[in-house]
Amino acid sequence: MCLGKKKKQKLGEDESLAKPKLKRSASQLGLVDTNSFDGDEVLTIPRRKVVKEDVSSPELKKAKVEEENEDELTGGGLSDEVEYDHSVIGIFSREAYETSMGVNWRNQMEPNTDRLATKISKKRVDAKDQQGLFDRQNRTKESAYGDQINALFKNKMIPHVIAVIEGETEEEPITLKTKVKETELSLKYERKEYKKGLKITKRGERQIESAEPRQHLTVYVRDDMTDVYSVSTVEIPRSYKGEKRKMKAVAIDYETTDGKKYRTLVVHIKNDYASGNKQVRQSHEAFKAYARDVASKEGRVVTGYIGDTNYDKPFYERSVPSMGGYSSSGEHINPRASANNTRDTNYMQHIPLDDQADEYSVRQPSTLNYVFPETGSVTDHPSILGYTAHKKRLKGRNSKVNPSYYDFELGEFT
Repeated sequence: MCLGKKKKQKLGEDESLAKPKLKRSASQLGLVDTNSFDGDEVLTIPRRKVVKEDVSSPELKKAKVEEENEDELTGGGLSDEVEYDHSVIGIFSREAYETSMGVNWRNQMEPNTDRLATKISKKRVDAKDQQGLFDRQNRTKESAYGDQINALFKNKMIPHVIAVIEGETEEEPITLKTKVKETELSLKYERKEYKKGLKITKRGERQIESAEPRQHLTVYVRDDMTDVYSVSTVEIPRSYKGEKRKMKAVAIDYETTDGKKYRTLVVHIKNDYASGNKQVRQSHEAFKAYARDVASKEGRVVTGYIGDTNYDKPFYERSVPSMGGYSSSGEHINPRASANNTRDTNYMQHIPLDDQADEYSVRQPSTLNYVFPETGSVTDHPSILGYTAHKKRLKGRNSKVNPSYYDFELGEFT
């Protein structure tokens, strides 16, 4: 279906010239179900509020959340009543090997989603609402890598970018199948980055580098979005016990049509840099310093970092993913991110870095489906979907690549 011809108007009429309607993708129209959206609304994710103290501080229990009518995290926030364009990044968290932890995770998670929700977050949600939220999370075993990707995003919002943490991911491209108004569509994703982790061992007087699949990170970009996003590997300076070190991350760069430049960091933070409140605080400060440096040198806003942070606690109230969306009272459950640990863990997060919210807003991520590889690698964390809302459209979309996916009208974008 193509957009029809617009009725011409004469100058001087009340509406002046007719304003063009924009083609929007199916996922942005809310035609593809997602567990962070209610009904058919394009954006109903509650805005994240500022927590005045980091959760890593001793004053965690005394931290206060600002009132609704005050500035949100990343500034004044974007109104939920207006439709915005979004940068949508999916994170597939895997384990490189079939570890006992991953097997334990599968054995606990496969029969009963309830076991993997954090105890603290479950107390927020009325018991009668909990099962409905859990039921939105599919659980499945899959052998082929492509089948795992498709199971992950079944009935979820379709991502622009897919980042795969850990393991060998040699397939290129990958195809994500979806259905829009009874029409079957196949969306292709090109592999744009394959960051191989390295392990350094000593043999006598020599240092030997070898591949470390636990630190591999692969990034795919949907083929209609390849002119929107560019991908590169970056290093974030960080001190650790007096030594100068660097944390590696993948930078997802893009622009909006008003010329503003943005970057989202995809991370897999090493355990050493997240072991306790002090290390978490230092890691976050390193990301903030990096963001300031990028803003100064490139004029680019680093909106936040998403992925496996290995942080035990929520850094902000809504930086951890919702599990199945929101209850009737607007509360949410968080998934636990470790199977053989009795403590609540919140490793998977999307943490904002910048305070500007007039043009954009980092939203609470959502939990993707649970996928258990049948052989080889395993999983022991949930996978998540991150959203950054923008007042202006993303620059570079090519609706001609997937025309059926863009055959819908929303009216003028503001």
